[in-house]
Amino acid sequence: MYHYLTGSASWLILTEVSEVFGIKSDLGRLILEPKLLESQFDSNGVASIKTLVNGKTTTIRYHNPERLDYPDYRIDTIKANDLNIKFDWLENKAYIADVLDHKTIDVYLGNR
Repeated sequence: MYHYLTGSASWLILTEVSEVFGIKSDLGRLILEPKLLESQFDSNGVASIKTLVNGKTTTIRYHNPERLDYPDYRIDTIKANDLNIKFDWLENKAYIADVLDHKTIDVYLGNR
């Protein structure tokens, strides 16, 4: 319990979400900038996290079928409900302007 009382556990969780899974926001836009290592993906090449996006519980799944290691991949496609989500690519980050009430967002990674 000491780690929770000191706040260090909260900082660890925040760092995992924002720096490892790369889930951030800026002026209402969702920013995805994953820095996951190949070893952090499961046997199917998927790493997922459940977090709040615009106040809604959302699961974000990163698909890495080629088993690439950071920084050898980039975001190729983002889908929700099997529909492509438009995103802007800038400085190795995906900026998504319109995240509606998607319960699951699938992010597909490929070669740089």
